[in-house]
Amino acid sequence: MTAWAYGDELVLSVAAQNNNTIVVVNSVGPLILEPWVDHPNVTAVRLILFSSNLSALSSFSGCMGWPSRPRIWQLPC
Repeated sequence: MTAWAYGDELVLSVAAQNNNTIVVVNSVGPLILEPWVDHPNVTAVRLILFSSNLSALSSFSGCMGWPSRPRIWQLPC
């Protein structure tokens, strides 16, 4: 239930260096967030469950104010 490949440690080390850390979790199942969710520098958590890589990219792009799809993926009109 913990993040793979030292994911919790990664979030904690990034949050220790950055005052405004936004964590984007793309997971296929439940994940224990307690090790870092209450860290004072973690300002937002975006949890995406049971999705594809493209929906995670779209979600992240929406958070950043970018177009939902890169232009090369758009169909011609």
